[in-house]
Amino acid sequence: MQRGDELRVGYVPLMDAAPLILAQEKGFFDAYGLNVKLERELGWAAVRDKIVFGQLHAAHALAGMVWSTTLGIRCQQRDCATGLIINAHGNAITLSRELYRSGVRDAKGFAVRVRTDRKIKRYTLAVVAGVSTHYYLLKKWLESAGLDITKDVRIVTIPPSLMASNLEEGNIDGFCVGEPWNTVSVEKSGGVVVATSRDIDRYHTEKVLIASAEFIREREMDYIALAAAVLEGCKYCYERKHHQEVSEIISRRKYLNTSASLLEKSLSGQLACANENDAGARQELHLFYGDDVNLPTGSKARRVWSQIEQTAVYPFLPAKEINPLAESLFLKPLFEKIEAHIASQKIKTPTRQATPVA
Repeated sequence: MQRGDELRVGYVPLMDAAPLILAQEKGFFDAYGLNVKLERELGWAAVRDKIVFGQLHAAHALAGMVWSTTLGIRCQQRDCATGLIINAHGNAITLSRELYRSGVRDAKGFAVRVRTDRKIKRYTLAVVAGVSTHYYLLKKWLESAGLDITKDVRIVTIPPSLMASNLEEGNIDGFCVGEPWNTVSVEKSGGVVVATSRDIDRYHTEKVLIASAEFIREREMDYIALAAAVLEGCKYCYERKHHQEVSEIISRRKYLNTSASLLEKSLSGQLACANENDAGARQELHLFYGDDVNLPTGSKARRVWSQIEQTAVYPFLPAKEINPLAESLFLKPLFEKIEAHIASQKIKTPTRQATPVA
């Protein structure tokens, strides 16, 4: 296939950006005739704004951003959609070593600490964005022990890659973030993982391939080819036999700039948890493929919206408006076209090696 115009595609340096990075490095974009420029962004606000103002054609994005950009929640409004879910799970809650030493192993233990220290300290926890799965997961975890996220703790927003350093410096007492930044904190900053995505909300939708509705409408085949290549990346990351190679590729300075061995621990579900008996949570730490993980549906979009409704006060949407909007944001028919395109191209995994380290 002939390579077309350059497509600018953004990502935040997280483990679940691996399918995009692998699509670049293993030649999947090339195989689908694409000329893709991957652009690393510090955090989700940058991704959102660049999608809204057309500086990115598509991006690895929080599932909730499809809703927030379309509704103009805390940002300039622009209609967006997705035809591909990149992954489920991938997040965890990490607390400081000091809290662990004081006996905290779970939400109930943390609640005891919060109530005991109420008069002398208000604990600070971080998330990556207000409209994010992380906020919802943290809220649900706290509420399981009777805590109120708006009253009993202080919530701040920090880019994913800065979580571990802020915990180490004592600026925060814990956080909910995507991998590998929990593993980084455990290995380098003394953090302790007390819960994973699977513990709190099994099979929740995490990241999607977002684009403006205008781009999808006017350049549908470009989006389909792009999503097809990323889906090939999802399949590649899913297979355990590739985990070492994937970890080595995404560890490079231009991508996650983190130890390959550390990334392989995360990718393979070897996350160190305070509850060492919960092997299931570790085994399902990352879900890139299988069991319709990648299929966007109205029901999944509605589930994401229900999470957003629970995390903050946003414009009320009547139920009669939610259902049709959900169907227009998570495009199942577009995913079916993506799968058909993959089948029609009959592309096998490219044999060329990933680009050598510069």
